[in-house]
Amino acid sequence: MLGYCQVCRKHVELAASPNGGRHSCIHCGTPITVPSVNQLNTGTVINGFYVESKIGQGGMGVVYKAKQLNLERYVALKVLSDELSKDAEFVERFFREARAAASLSHSNIVQVYDAGSTLDGIYYFAMELVEGETLDTKITRDGLIPPKDAIEIASKIASALEYAWERQKLSHGDIKPDNIILNSSGGAKLADLGLAKSIHDEKAFKEGLMATPLYAPPEVIAGDVHRIDCHSDMYSFGATLYHMLAGVPPFMADDADAVMKKHLNEKHIPLIQVNKELSPAISNLVDHLIAKNPENRPSSWKEICKTLDKIHDERKVFHKPASAVPKVNPAPIHHHEAKAPDPLAKLIKPLLFSVVILALLAVSVFFYLESRKKTVQPGSALPATASSSKPSPAEAINREWLKLKADMPKVDPEYGINLIQDFVKKHPSNVPADADSLLQELKQKLVSQQQVKNDIEKKHLEIQNEIKDLCGLLSSLDLAKEQKARLDELNRRIEVVLQYAGKDKDFQIEPASKKALNEGFLKVSDVLLKIRMEEERVARLEEEKKEQERQEKEKKRLAEEEKQRQDKLALNNLIDGYYLALGDFAAAYSKKKDASYLKDLIDAWLDENKKSPIPESFLLKGDFIKNTVIPVEPGLYLVFERNETSLRGKPLPGTTKDLAKFDVERITDRAIKLMKVDNENGKIIK
Repeated sequence: MLGYCQVCRKHVELAASPNGGRHSCIHCGTPITVPSVNQLNTGTVINGFYVESKIGQGGMGVVYKAKQLNLERYVALKVLSDELSKDAEFVERFFREARAAASLSHSNIVQVYDAGSTLDGIYYFAMELVEGETLDTKITRDGLIPPKDAIEIASKIASALEYAWERQKLSHGDIKPDNIILNSSGGAKLADLGLAKSIHDEKAFKEGLMATPLYAPPEVIAGDVHRIDCHSDMYSFGATLYHMLAGVPPFMADDADAVMKKHLNEKHIPLIQVNKELSPAISNLVDHLIAKNPENRPSSWKEICKTLDKIHDERKVFHKPASAVPKVNPAPIHHHEAKAPDPLAKLIKPLLFSVVILALLAVSVFFYLESRKKTVQPGSALPATASSSKPSPAEAINREWLKLKADMPKVDPEYGINLIQDFVKKHPSNVPADADSLLQELKQKLVSQQQVKNDIEKKHLEIQNEIKDLCGLLSSLDLAKEQKARLDELNRRIEVVLQYAGKDKDFQIEPASKKALNEGFLKVSDVLLKIRMEEERVARLEEEKKEQERQEKEKKRLAEEEKQRQDKLALNNLIDGYYLALGDFAAAYSKKKDASYLKDLIDAWLDENKKSPIPESFLLKGDFIKNTVIPVEPGLYLVFERNETSLRGKPLPGTTKDLAKFDVERITDRAIKLMKVDNENGKIIK
């Protein structure tokens, strides 16, 4: 990190003092005060970025307007807060996400240029500087966004999120109006893509929610990390779109906890009820996006983009009420010099107007008479005029029946049955042919409605009993001692009840019971989270134990292999020493050394290898040499050689029990070769 030295009058590298963490110039040693990352002075240089001014501050850190000196361009430099910079795991994940975000290039995504750190532990990332304002600022100033503009903004952000997911499987983690930047040319860009997600991993949930409560998905609030993916972004996106079109987020309360409980348990007011000018299509899309269950949200960002494009193309984002029809401005009034009124003009104007009216009436009468001539047959009387004609009783009854039939789809079946029965009583002799079939149809509809009503009442009773049972369980159970399977089932039952109550407006839960269920749901979720954490801890320990056992086993295997190698090496050395000693003995024996000298040679070899496990065959051969070969006369080989013919195929005389199993094969002046015959196979073993 660079700082400005007043003595050297230039930016210099800073040296940190071991006591107190103070900084000084590396050239002259002048103490230099380094401000907190929350308030870096103008002129501070961080790895080639010259800080000019502070732009904003959020949960992750502070954003400064800075100039990248080597490329001569302005950037938005986000510096991580001191708290996050101390978390090594977070920093590692942060850089991983930053690298993924830097690989994206989209017109509606704020481009990430660089990410790094200084020797003093300041972590930063540089991104595209967008001249404009955030969507949050615009809504705060102007209120709700016009539907057409809101759909255009939403389409651009959805396109960016689709690109990020398809390209890198990268989700945002904190979509909100404050992370959408609107530039002066009408464009919209999504900021912090991939970077905000770093603070929403499993570790973050264990330490507490770090999302923005007004737009946080239920699964994020509940800490259900295994269900968090691009569908969680869809919920935040839907809440943001709701805020644009309604002027307020879908859920509001005095504190964050109350807002989060609303996200978990309450149903939002549909947009179509908040803003009457909106079309059902956009209201339905928002309902789809902010469904409580992630599985009930759109299947992909591509589906969302297609829906938004369709709404935009149809130009039915909102209905135009009568009051919205543009008024035609009257023609401009040109002021000329005033003139005296002309009396003749006053007379001519009304006269001309009367002539035009009379002409129009004459033309109308002419065409009317011509049309009547065409419709009346020769010799027939002209039909009576409407004022003089009166329908017959049968026609009046028929008209009354037709009107009654037309009203049937609009009325309740039971009321419709009463209307038909009253009509039949009123006109018993003129009952229409289709009256009975219509009556039976209404009765069948009434039966179906009653069945539906009975089913609803039955379902309501079941839910009420379920609520009573759940409240009893929550008050009596020690949740900390319950098994995970039972807690999962309990959580599922509570969620089903709350979702049902949110969808059925005719079903209401008593406030006390609703409070108990909401609190119970949070408690059970908390216990389940702890159980999952403990299971993961146990699994991690078990994995570590297995790894340790594997390492110990591998260590033992290597030690055993090393021991075998050393034993083999020792045996090879022993064999080599044996044959060297045997060669020395043969040489001394041929020189007719005395018996004590020859015996000392054998004893010296045995003493040299007394700590090694000498093979029994070698010991037997040594004993044979000491006890048989040495005591006899030095010319023993000559005796054997002279008697080779008689000794062949027979055991050596005077040998040990083991050597007696072998017969003489051949005798030379240097050695006696023995053999053993396998009588079963007829093989010779030398």
